[in-house]
Amino acid sequence: MKLKYILAIAALALLSLPEVQAQSNPNCICNNGCKIASDPFPPPAAVQPVTCTVLKSGVAIATGPVVASTTIPNGNGTVCQPSSAPYAPGVAGSVACLVTIPAQPVGTVTLVMTATNAAGTTAASAPFAFVSVAALSTLPPVPVIHGVAP
Repeated sequence: MKLKYILAIAALALLSLPEVQAQSNPNCICNNGCKIASDPFPPPAAVQPVTCTVLKSGVAIATGPVVASTTIPNGNGTVCQPSSAPYAPGVAGSVACLVTIPAQPVGTVTLVMTATNAAGTTAASAPFAFVSVAALSTLPPVPVIHGVAP
């Protein structure tokens, strides 16, 4: 799920938005502050986006600026199980969209992303789908019982 930043050439064609970073994850905790990233947009800056928007069912749910692609975490195992394939930041000078989305209800969530620069807004990316869960579907370890003095 990446966004970033005008030449005369840029005015001739809209940006081509790469697919959102991860494809479907069966279980993903997204209770608050979940981030959606795009693939990197390589230089030159004139054809990179400036902002990105995440849409759900055609409605914008979050917008954010682009960031240096090297600042995006390489893995999401702390918020999703199984985690997505590692993120590849791209060549030096690449930027990406990194948009924080609001908490999502439990169930299947499908999102798309667009990118915008001075030339306009791209078409929507390929869908990014995941199942939002209230908690990871893993039981805790078996409890160990200890006697306690009164």
